[in-house]
Amino acid sequence: MRNKTLGQHQNNPSYCEIPIIYKTSSSCQIGNSRVAIFLDIDTRDRVIAYAHNCSAGNQWTAFFSLLGELIQGRSIQELWSLSWLDYYQLISHFSDNLSLKWIDDFDSGNISLECFPLEMLRICMVDYLGGPLSHAQLTGQDESTLICRCFGVYDQEVRALLKKNPLTDVYALNDQLLAGSACGSCSQDLEQIITQERQKYLPYPDSPLRDEQGHVTSAKGLTPVELAKLLAPVLEDWNKEQGTQLRLMGIRGTFILLQTQTAQVAEPGDAVAPLDVEELTQYIKERLGFTLDLRTTGAGTRRLLS
Repeated sequence: MRNKTLGQHQNNPSYCEIPIIYKTSSSCQIGNSRVAIFLDIDTRDRVIAYAHNCSAGNQWTAFFSLLGELIQGRSIQELWSLSWLDYYQLISHFSDNLSLKWIDDFDSGNISLECFPLEMLRICMVDYLGGPLSHAQLTGQDESTLICRCFGVYDQEVRALLKKNPLTDVYALNDQLLAGSACGSCSQDLEQIITQERQKYLPYPDSPLRDEQGHVTSAKGLTPVELAKLLAPVLEDWNKEQGTQLRLMGIRGTFILLQTQTAQVAEPGDAVAPLDVEELTQYIKERLGFTLDLRTTGAGTRRLLS
């Protein structure tokens, strides 16, 4: 990748030499000028040349120039999957005022203008391919496993993320995969997959918990909601005293699943003491009068540096 800031792309653009031979192009009227992009594609369906005719100083120049950094050497299949997120991730590596302004626009949701070169690229792809193809045809995925049609997210992608972090919820899927973040029609499917995967990976017991006499244990006949209400102030006090962040994730009988995340003042490189489950179990027993089976699953350690 070239070491040019977005401002340098604006004042001294790259990819301005239009190839003599090219396979596809697209153009559009912008203000008083007509802007066009040109692609030459080899027999392996990879871009071997890209060019644009957007002159230096035009408000679009940097984005058409930067598009070349994204697409050179890529296959048509990869090109079709390019999105404004790819633009955002690329531009985040630049630190001049122009790129920072673009990121501000992105964060505020004002991204339509900057993404226009990508739309022209898509027109080129449709022209080259001879017509629109389904997302499954372009990605080689089984269309029956497509969960989010708005952003082309498949079942296996969701499950792979949940395997890495079973505590992932729908909001995290919205952020990390964009699944469910547009029309929302796939939210119920996402919830179902989350439930299925959590049952696989979270440390719930396979059978009911029993005491020393073999009797099934219970939390004094409390429902999960009632038990959660009793636990909330106890965990809050523990967090304040111990400098931790415990989050109640699930209740099954007397089995309690907690997410742990340490939040303590520490010097960089210092070891963080793991959660003492036995001590917490005794702490809860003293407060509530009965014993719970605590299991923890970590979500990383957050340090507050002094």
